[in-house]
Amino acid sequence: MPASQATLLIKKLVKTFPAGNQRIQALRGLSMQAHDSDFIAIMGPSGSGKSTLLHCIAGLCQADTGEIYLDGKLLANNNDRQMTALRRQKIGVIFQSFNLLPNLSVGDNICLPIYADGKKVDKDKLYSLAKRLGIVDKLKRRPASLSGGEQQRAAIARTLLCEPSLILADEPTGSLDSIAGNQFCELLRSLCEEEKRSILLVTHEPSVAVWAKKVIVLHDGQKIGQLELPEQMPATELAHIYREIIADAPRFSATATMPTK
Repeated sequence: MPASQATLLIKKLVKTFPAGNQRIQALRGLSMQAHDSDFIAIMGPSGSGKSTLLHCIAGLCQADTGEIYLDGKLLANNNDRQMTALRRQKIGVIFQSFNLLPNLSVGDNICLPIYADGKKVDKDKLYSLAKRLGIVDKLKRRPASLSGGEQQRAAIARTLLCEPSLILADEPTGSLDSIAGNQFCELLRSLCEEEKRSILLVTHEPSVAVWAKKVIVLHDGQKIGQLELPEQMPATELAHIYREIIADAPRFSATATMPTK
């Protein structure tokens, strides 16, 4: 597929944050792309720009320079209202914070983005998804009565019920036990293969990253490695390769030289 037809295309993305009289460089001219059915794990040390990258793609923060295209359309052309609608309809975001409303049932929390669009909820799809995530018996309860892992699964269901074409997941298994984490990764893999979704998953865990088809390694805001994963690669092997890539990475100053205005 030509680059111009990539589901997601990122060109020379730069993002800095103020830090006193200087600016922290989170992304340094990062470029990458993802096509339909791509399942990409993004790995890197803390501070390498992984979460910042997802926030820029989701429109939750704006890059200093660079371009992000989704299905050939420049995201910077959207206003805040359009980006909010895009996150409900096309870009599914699964972040570490659950953001469940305490006064609504778990089921209503899951359905909230569909209600916001004025659409009718497919109850069969809701129950099927909740069953796959192990929370079908929690749909009528309030979030406060659920464990952290169960709340994370409810947040995951809320994103997946909208059937987004692009799924962004930031450490989504952090609150899940190993069994639930594997079930979630298996679900993502099936969405990628059977329903042609594109998935970008940020993780520190090789045992999570091995479910992906490709791994991109970030360091100091730059892409320093990319791996095409064979079927059933052992997590220990991926961990070894990842450590070697990080050990060979160039080192940059964490701060930019230009002062804040």
